Amino acid sequence: MDKDRIISASMVVFAVSISMVVLSGVANAGVSPDDGRCIYEGNHSIIGERNLSFWYGGLMITNYTLVRDKDNKTIGGIFTDYFDSHYYKDMLTEGEYRIEENGQTRLNFFFDSPQLDVKIMDERGKEVSKVLKGENVNFEARTNLNIIEGNLPNNVSFKLVAPDGYHIWINKNNITIEENGVANITIDTTPLDEGEYKLSVKADPSTNNGLDAEGSSVSFTIEKKITITPNVKKQGVNESIVFTVATTSLFANVSLSVTRGVAEHVWFVEHEYEGGTIKTRTIGHDIFGETDEDGNFIAVAKFTKSGTYEITATYIDADNITAETTVEIEEFSATVSVEKTKYYTGDHVNITGSANAGDNITVKVDDEVIETDAEVGGFSYTWRTAGKQPDSYEIGIWVLPFSDPDSDPSDASVAIILMRGGLSATLNTKVIALGDEFKIEGVASGMDRVDILTIGPKGGSGDGFDPTDISTQTNGTLTASGLTHSLSSVMLEGDFKEKISVRKGADTGTYLIVVLSYGRDGVWGKSGSDDLINVISYNYTSLLSIKTQEQILAVLKDRTINAAGSDDLLSINTIKVENPKVRLDDIEDVLLGGNIVVSGYTNRKEDSAIIITVEGPVELKSKLAFVEKDGTFNLSFSTVSAKVGEYTVTADDGKGYFDTKTVNVITAATPLLSVGNSSGNSSTHSSAPTTGASSQSQEVVNEGGASADSTLLSRMQAEAKKQPGFEAIFAIIGLLAVVVWLRLKKRKR
Repeated sequence: MDKDRIISASMVVFAVSISMVVLSGVANAGVSPDDGRCIYEGNHSIIGERNLSFWYGGLMITNYTLVRDKDNKTIGGIFTDYFDSHYYKDMLTEGEYRIEENGQTRLNFFFDSPQLDVKIMDERGKEVSKVLKGENVNFEARTNLNIIEGNLPNNVSFKLVAPDGYHIWINKNNITIEENGVANITIDTTPLDEGEYKLSVKADPSTNNGLDAEGSSVSFTIEKKITITPNVKKQGVNESIVFTVATTSLFANVSLSVTRGVAEHVWFVEHEYEGGTIKTRTIGHDIFGETDEDGNFIAVAKFTKSGTYEITATYIDADNITAETTVEIEEFSATVSVEKTKYYTGDHVNITGSANAGDNITVKVDDEVIETDAEVGGFSYTWRTAGKQPDSYEIGIWVLPFSDPDSDPSDASVAIILMRGGLSATLNTKVIALGDEFKIEGVASGMDRVDILTIGPKGGSGDGFDPTDISTQTNGTLTASGLTHSLSSVMLEGDFKEKISVRKGADTGTYLIVVLSYGRDGVWGKSGSDDLINVISYNYTSLLSIKTQEQILAVLKDRTINAAGSDDLLSINTIKVENPKVRLDDIEDVLLGGNIVVSGYTNRKEDSAIIITVEGPVELKSKLAFVEKDGTFNLSFSTVSAKVGEYTVTADDGKGYFDTKTVNVITAATPLLSVGNSSGNSSTHSSAPTTGASSQSQEVVNEGGASADSTLLSRMQAEAKKQPGFEAIFAIIGLLAVVVWLRLKKRKR
């Protein structure tokens, strides 16, 4: 420890010595370890005490064992006199023990763990973690040292660990606990440096029967500090800003004042509840107050002019130290916006807006109020335009209390145009097989649903996609087995999607797929009803089951889009339903090593799998071909591992429908051509891998002699006959090769 630190520590010891207040007189309870302590039936001892003796019937027990009751564990061996629990503290735990002498229990007693807890409190008795430098602070120890009863006082020491790490002992071994185990001391923090300290309490072994124990530490800071924090750094005119002032100590005197900007434009206010309402009362351009039990003081200020203001907080109890903060006050502004300027009737219009001041916002479309009490800091409201006429509309907002929605112009506005909605629908295919399904996709801007009506080839009769659908919807009142009707929800963006399954037992032929929208009025034509089946069947009195496809379509149009003044919409698509089919295209013969290219057509749905097999002298590994949008499929098989011969290619949809084609894998004999070079030597070139035939030809040449000519020619002709279509060309090439070879041979001779 350097000289300055020694001086500082000495001042602290001196300060605490003259300011220490022990709240009780000396309690004769402690014990010197030299004297030891007697333990009788039912007594308590603290783990760590020394020189314990056990007494029974007025006599000290000797030759005894110490046994813990809860697990009958013997601690140590056989003891003949005094017991020093300090040496066995790692083996001892809290609880009941017994002393046995010659196998007989003589007494029961208890071991307790040492309790040495501390608290830091201000002068008002509130527990704190921060202390103002220069104030008094109270340290309180709560112990169980009063268990150790004797003729001496039970003494303790408070230990401070300073920010730099050195120890400051406060009245070392000279603070006496009360009979209830509590000790208090008050010190003046003036000599202490600012920073974080750790406080703990330690038992005095000389007065606590040798107990040398220290409790866990508690941290606290000594500082001289004030802070001021606004809840927002930027605010609109006439809006409140809440300032939180925090001080080191509790119940401190503080003030707030304007140190930059015009003070007359700043009003500190308070709020009062009166007559069922909350009223605001102005206090002045500065404010005084006292921090609460947490060391905080809350002040609210309103600013009547825009600009930049500095607010200073003063810590009056700490030599008027200060803290400052700056806030920016903006002119009043409000905004409102939509995602686009053109919508279809029935669309949902998302309106957003905000203001930098005010209590709440009222939103109006033209003269209609659609929202009140919207959030000033930012709101989002969905305006549903169903039933509105195509026209232009103005969306405005009024910020209260600054503007009156009934008399003042809006604080911000935006205009939109509502247009008559449209309808479009498409199918993902024009042809579908029985047992498959197809998709309908489209756009119905501004609508919440579309109706989908399917009309079979035989109109209302026959077997449509679901023969019981209309009967089920009308509770058996109406039967039309060739029709189906369903509803599809429309997304907010206007899109809709639907899947329709085609029964295996449905009629084949061309179906009408009709998609309808009942427009912005929500009813079909002028019927006043949104039930399409009810409308087109004249309240279930019309027998749709006997009408043709054309008749049903005519009725549908008359009752919806062609009705006077109707805003209904309609889109028609057709789809051809066929028995499942799979058709393979013809396949050309393939040279061995090339690819067998397989292609075909099916009316199975898009992305269906077609199983392709190739069987012959070698069975090639099966593959899956996936159906394209136009119904075609294709893939290829390599013949590198195949053999020459005829193969059967099969395309199977896996549901009993297939087609087959044959293909030949062939090989062509590659001739050997001798070409003279500049040195007179012959050079043999091959344009393809050597085949069986060419190998035989080479063998004949190597044998030499004119006698081999006829043999060579006959072998080549025989090999050519095995390759249909190649006899003539092979013979010519072979003869040419022989002639060239014979001439070269003669030259060499």
